[in-house]
Amino acid sequence: MQSRFRLTSFVVCVAFAALTALALIAAPASAAEGAKPEVARIIINLATQRLYALDFDGFVVLEYPVSTGKAGYGTPTGSYKVHTKSVAAFSRKYSATMTHWMAITGDGSYGMHGLLGRSYYRLIGRPASHGCIRLRREDAAELFEYVKIGTPVDIVRIDNLELPVAEKGIGQQALDRKQISDTLEQLYGDQSL
Repeated sequence: MQSRFRLTSFVVCVAFAALTALALIAAPASAAEGAKPEVARIIINLATQRLYALDFDGFVVLEYPVSTGKAGYGTPTGSYKVHTKSVAAFSRKYSATMTHWMAITGDGSYGMHGLLGRSYYRLIGRPASHGCIRLRREDAAELFEYVKIGTPVDIVRIDNLELPVAEKGIGQQALDRKQISDTLEQLYGDQSL
């Protein structure tokens, strides 16, 4: 029993060290290509399994497919904020090592993260998690780079939500600010971005 515990502890320590090393050497591609985007708010739509990171002008600076809670493990809608960040975290409840953990609840029961390995990638884009917001590991690393503690996170479920897109220069897109404000007002009574 004791040797099994030592082996498990050793594997977790090695995994944590590998994640830390990866985080130090793997900078997001977009950071190398230009200025670092400022993320003012994150919107996650459970109906479409998409995450949108908006800047202070309401422009989408990052967009990713995600996996949220599967049946019986729903991801709760509502307004949250990023409480803590960690390059690596371990869930004792699910025996899972998470990469680029961004807790959105004070107790850390829900958050945005990647996982070790790539086998879960086939499930990205549909509900498959235990309630957290799963991203591909490289997407979680990029989002982690740009999100600050205190960043608001809105989780909505709107089947017919079509966020209007307008051009803001080459390769950049924006959501219509009025549409976002109206949606947030309808859901939470808050129009601020």
